Amino acid sequence: MKKIKLNIAALHKYTPRSIVHETSELFKQLNRTDSNIVIFIMYGLIYDVVLNFFRPFALKYLNRAGGTEFHISLFNSLPGLAAVAAIIPGSLFINRFKRKKRVTTVFFAISRSFIIMLVALPFIPRNLQPIVFVLIFTANSMFDAIGQNSFQGLLGSVLAGPMRARAIALRSKFGHAVVMLVTLLTGFIITFAPRTDEQRVLVYQIFFVIAFLISIFELFVFNKFKEKPIEKTVEAEPVNNTLKTLGSTFRDRRFGRFVVLSLFFYFTWHMGWPLGGIFQIKTLGANEMWLAILAVSAGIAAFFAATHWARLINKRGNWFVLALGALAISGNMFLYTITYHLPFMIIVNIWGGAVSIGVSTGLFNGLLSSTPDKNRVVYIGVYNTLVNLSLAISPFVTLFLINQLTIRPAAAIIGVLRLIAAGLIYLEHRRYVKGSKSNPEISLESR
Repeated sequence: MKKIKLNIAALHKYTPRSIVHETSELFKQLNRTDSNIVIFIMYGLIYDVVLNFFRPFALKYLNRAGGTEFHISLFNSLPGLAAVAAIIPGSLFINRFKRKKRVTTVFFAISRSFIIMLVALPFIPRNLQPIVFVLIFTANSMFDAIGQNSFQGLLGSVLAGPMRARAIALRSKFGHAVVMLVTLLTGFIITFAPRTDEQRVLVYQIFFVIAFLISIFELFVFNKFKEKPIEKTVEAEPVNNTLKTLGSTFRDRRFGRFVVLSLFFYFTWHMGWPLGGIFQIKTLGANEMWLAILAVSAGIAAFFAATHWARLINKRGNWFVLALGALAISGNMFLYTITYHLPFMIIVNIWGGAVSIGVSTGLFNGLLSSTPDKNRVVYIGVYNTLVNLSLAISPFVTLFLINQLTIRPAAAIIGVLRLIAAGLIYLEHRRYVKGSKSNPEISLESR
């Protein structure tokens, strides 16, 4: 009896009332620290609403428009390839401005303008619709990537210390809740409201319009951000300065180690993204409602797991969390090998959602911890370029494995690669802990 009472008592912290209280107290603490952090969270939530009015069902829309597995792989890789070509030139361009908020807003506005272009897609010849959809989506993603890269540079000077992980976790936590609600609502509407394919296309068009309108409010909130300029403008001899700035990123050992290890993990993580889409839609036959259910299950898991991951980062450090997350997320791929029905896929997504929130928080927090204040936007630009290069290449590696081995063996291989990444990251964690003990000035969170 005593054991049961203890378990029930442990569940008390998960009641709606306790969650609201915990959230309220954390918001008060954040607000006392810096209003920019609250704006960061608010902007992130609105950004999630914009994305989730048109992205969760993008693959299904592409499939309905006649897209093949090649188009799905292209959809996953081309945005990354475009970002590879654009992020470094874009970050060097933005780095010239002492105040970066205004030019960042311009890139965001250009990105959001492509959303409204999707409304015209049904009016072009059907055989061109899949490739045009991929190209519009790529353009949207490319300009957004440049803007987000600049925004991350700004955040580096705003989010600091233990509050950083908590703020990022809170933004991710409620971001997943927003994603869950929006995806469930849109999935329900698009599954049950239209009775014909023509009506279903009309619903998609309405969603694109709503996303564009909300994006206008998103830009308004972003402009409430109070900029704290740190970097100096790049003045005379721009070519020499550009080469010098880029060279400094490769000479930074701490940044370099973070890039190499996180990039290898990113590649294994990215490999699973197109496989998941193909597996759910092509292999298991998921429609829009099932995609919404699967997204919601991952969102619920992420919502409850976010705070625990943030505490673990502050207690054990980013490297430990990344090693643990990489180990856990490898299990997600192994679960694919034994999944034959959509209901079981809910369990897989719950596992993936609970783990992914910790991994993404650790990666973002680790990136900000590994970059210096000077020229931070360029450092982050180099990093994001390499990450997007991974995003561009990995889907075609996944497609090759699927074509050679079928989808379940391909998932198993990806799982093994993720295990290797987890092992390498854990070795770096042990090295860093050893260095911290020999030098008390080094902490798990600081440079």
